[in-house]
Amino acid sequence: MCQVVCSVHVPWLIFGVCATPIRTFFSLGCLGVGVLGIFGFGLSSARAQSTQVGGEVSEDGSRVSSVDVDDALLEDPTFPQPWEALGAHLGFEVHMGAMFPWRNRPLCPEGAACVFNGGGGIGGTLEKRWPAGMAIGFGYDAWFPNTKGIYDLGVMHGMRAQIRYLSARRSLVHPYIGGGVGANIFGDAVRVATVGWSLDVLLGLEVELSEVLGLQIGFPVRIFANDAFNTDRDRVERPSGINVAQSIHLGVVVLQSPRWPPRYFPHAVF
Repeated sequence: MCQVVCSVHVPWLIFGVCATPIRTFFSLGCLGVGVLGIFGFGLSSARAQSTQVGGEVSEDGSRVSSVDVDDALLEDPTFPQPWEALGAHLGFEVHMGAMFPWRNRPLCPEGAACVFNGGGGIGGTLEKRWPAGMAIGFGYDAWFPNTKGIYDLGVMHGMRAQIRYLSARRSLVHPYIGGGVGANIFGDAVRVATVGWSLDVLLGLEVELSEVLGLQIGFPVRIFANDAFNTDRDRVERPSGINVAQSIHLGVVVLQSPRWPPRYFPHAVF
């Protein structure tokens, strides 16, 4: 009986997973976000509780720090300051992930091979960040869609100026939202077949791993247009129009210099 069940169900299970890599990646990504969120919440809660250690309670019931921040700054200029007092700093992020289209009719006219199917991608951003949570910068992505053999290596380059807001600044997990505007170039490897504009909706999470290192999980959506162009291999004219695609990526964030929010110093109350 077991032999029959295994012989029937196991191949279909393997086929289902292999035939839907993006769905599998999306499910694993959601699971990872949940685990990281629980881990970050627990870690931030533990550190928040640890900030109660080392202080004394005054006559009016308020807590007084066991470390006098002003005196410490005078004696040692390297003593960490509250994050509200810090200026802007640079942040650099690199990522890789998967991409899948929601709407691709202009790139995939009826009766012709589609040159913009799901695929992978890499990218990065350089931002100027402020302690209040705002970030302004520039981003670049290179998507590698499956072109069904029409191109040897289909590449969509996307360049944008962007703005983001990272919330929950006193937590280890920072949900963010933002937007970007830019241009895209699509073609075979380094060749340019068509160009257009793009609008990005930026959604995701950043998880602090240390004072200068973080993990980013992004779910951006891109709305972009392409000019009409011809693909030489199949001699098909592809019209201009609006396309929509989403990507799911995992990235590493590196900050210019250490940030010193209070949670990294549990024996000091800022």
